[in-house]
Amino acid sequence: MNTTAAPTPTPGLARWLALDTSTDRLSVAVGPAGGPPLAQYEGAGGPEASRALLPAIRELLARVGWPLATLDGIAFGRGPGSFTGLRTACAVVQGLAVAARPGGIPVLPLDTLLAVAEGARADDPDQEGEPHHFPPGAHETVAGSTLTASADPPAAATRWGPVSDCRPGATTEAARTTPATGISSRHVVAALDARMDEVYAATYAWDPVGGWRELSLPRLYPPEALPTPDPGSPRWLLAGNVVPVYGTRLPLAWQTGARAAWPRADALLRLAAAGVAARRCVPAAAAQPLYVRDKVALTVEEQAALRAQRAAA
Repeated sequence: MNTTAAPTPTPGLARWLALDTSTDRLSVAVGPAGGPPLAQYEGAGGPEASRALLPAIRELLARVGWPLATLDGIAFGRGPGSFTGLRTACAVVQGLAVAARPGGIPVLPLDTLLAVAEGARADDPDQEGEPHHFPPGAHETVAGSTLTASADPPAAATRWGPVSDCRPGATTEAARTTPATGISSRHVVAALDARMDEVYAATYAWDPVGGWRELSLPRLYPPEALPTPDPGSPRWLLAGNVVPVYGTRLPLAWQTGARAAWPRADALLRLAAAGVAARRCVPAAAAQPLYVRDKVALTVEEQAALRAQRAAA
């Protein structure tokens, strides 16, 4: 039997695994696509991610009582981000998806910067209406990290376009219940440290009817040239993990108004329903990283020059 056959591009929404290993933080969650996590793990990324990822997945699936083979899909942060982290995510997702059952589990690659934008939007204290916050739940310490569990029903989905389950005759509950008013539009510039004295960034727009739109593709910027909103522009958020790294080298708007954020698995879960509706699921073999640059390390000479530059600044 061929176990690598392409899965249906329109999986169900009830049982999803989401994970991100693209930064120095590891984030894993299980729950419904378009809703809050039923269980979540947050821990150290980087070198620790390859050791902690599979045990975290097993622990979360056990807590909610889902055998791996019963998952509807797996969403993961495809990049941009750490080269090693992205390769770890792809390898684990491909292995799980192929091995779980004949035909494989559908896989949904999602941009890490979009996950940053969604996390910032959901956590925005000025968000009106029903924000996509975590539901109340029990909190336990698992392997030095936080695991959140809840049996609350899914919240409305965040989407790139009209939300509907693409299966014939089916419509998601989120599509029927997402409020059309009371939630303000947002523009978000999302940025992640790319190391090598550069930053990944992209710009997105969100509104409660149309969902997310990508205004600029992920690309590399010098820290000093990060995009900023025009003075007086309303409803903008700046979010990412770059302020502690680059500090006063960043534009003033980032120094004074940026929100700390990184790609979280709960944001990937909320985005997954839109990805299913947009038919972005792929077979396991097509779970590939998004690289914004080909060069992943500086030479010894380049490292020395960069240290000298920073020392002189």
